[in-house]
Amino acid sequence: MEHEFNSTEITHEYVKKMISDTWKCLNKECLSPNPFSEKFLKGCINLARLAPLMYSYNNKNSSDLIEKYIRSIL
Repeated sequence: MEHEFNSTEITHEYVKKMISDTWKCLNKECLSPNPFSEKFLKGCINLARLAPLMYSYNNKNSSDLIEKYIRSIL
């Protein structure tokens, strides 16, 4: 086969782009007038910070850290 694509690499790049686009959207919403409370926006930002950790599912310790961080947010 002339062009072999690694689906894992394609998936990683796609998810990175989704995370980047979501951060741009969150930043825009936080900096512009909106109907949401400051606490709600802060919670959204904190959950977004968990995305890289959740995406590193191959790390055996990540599930324990995710649970710890989610409990601290709630």
